[in-house]
Amino acid sequence: MGKVKETNQQIAIKHISQLDHLLFRKRTTREILLLRHFNGHPNIIQLLDVLKIGENELFLVIEYMNQDLATLIHSAEVISPAHVQLFSYQILCGLKAIHSAGVIHRDLKPANILINKDLIVKICDFGTGREENNLRMTQLTEISTPYYRAPEGILNINYYSKSVDLWAVGCIVAELFSRKPLFPFSSNKSLLSSIVLTLGTPSQQVLDKFPESTYKSHISTLSKSNDLSLQKLLPPIPFKAMELLSVLLVLDPEQRIDAEKALQHEYFEMLHDPEEEPSYPPFNTHNDLVDLTFPFQ
Repeated sequence: MGKVKETNQQIAIKHISQLDHLLFRKRTTREILLLRHFNGHPNIIQLLDVLKIGENELFLVIEYMNQDLATLIHSAEVISPAHVQLFSYQILCGLKAIHSAGVIHRDLKPANILINKDLIVKICDFGTGREENNLRMTQLTEISTPYYRAPEGILNINYYSKSVDLWAVGCIVAELFSRKPLFPFSSNKSLLSSIVLTLGTPSQQVLDKFPESTYKSHISTLSKSNDLSLQKLLPPIPFKAMELLSVLLVLDPEQRIDAEKALQHEYFEMLHDPEEEPSYPPFNTHNDLVDLTFPFQ
């Protein structure tokens, strides 16, 4: 954390080194370009400046936020149903902008969602963000945090869609209510088992979309438990909130609600305002981009 001397504005500084490593260099470049693309959106962290120190080190100057949702969830602070509704709405506003630009965040989780004292929520950490039409996608199991990993990210090798972010939002909303992860498992097999036992076995039509999955035989041995359900894993929550979760946590990614439609859900009836939910132009960058000079011009 620091301050701008002239204005006394609080800022956060992110130190990035090891830029001589090609993969890390590309990831950093992509994050900078994405942050610049979405600069100005109220629910996406603002990049204020980039300071390059030599060839392999730089500092990202970003707006200051008080804490992240993970810290809030594990604190003694009250998180009321109204808070959950407000936070969820803002997350989806940011996500609508990201998806409208053809970008998948790929690692949404409470630690990557910041909040300030005015209860403004902002999505951060775009290092794993990627254009949806990029055919050389990294395996989701290698980049996303397990607790928020969509089932298709486990079943599929490396092709997935924006829907993975909506699944993560569902997990985050549930966690805001319960203050603990919905599916707290680190291994793919245990995670998939918990999802299936809670939400039910995917239909054969869904499984056929993942012909090369090594987990299909494991799924066939599972059936929905009578003792587990989404409602039983959560404290009592508003009916419309449960309805929203039921369309976010859908096993078939093609049937999962998208961010724009989620904002129109009855759960957000008192907050929804299309004029405050902007879309963004398409984001384009070459997948093999390695030159770090132009983002700093």
